[in-house]
Amino acid sequence: IHGADDAVVHLVLKPPVVSRREVFARRVICRDHPEPGSITVLLFTPSDLAPPVEAGSVRGVVRAGNVIARPKKGNPKSCEVTMFWQAEFGLPGWLQNRVMNMMLLRMFTAMMGEHKKKGAAGS
Repeated sequence: IHGADDAVVHLVLKPPVVSRREVFARRVICRDHPEPGSITVLLFTPSDLAPPVEAGSVRGVVRAGNVIARPKKGNPKSCEVTMFWQAEFGLPGWLQNRVMNMMLLRMFTAMMGEHKKKGAAGS
């Protein structure tokens, strides 16, 4: 929407036993916030963002997502992560929690891959 740090992402979740879920969300990355070296990621689903849901899928909504990664003092290759999520995927609570944990792991893995690529390109 407004550059690489402000983009629309399409997340597809394939939980066991139930039909796939898809989410369109706006992802905003705030660098050096709340302190130098930190990265804050905001994620939410605006009401006017998504195209019609695909056949066989259920539309999920991220009402609020906030992840803050802060570098650990004394260990620049490590960080502390704080997360808050409010989302609805039309699943029972226990399954939604499991799906969110899997999704967050995949999302962080993808973000770390992008971070490493940018670091290698800047070297």
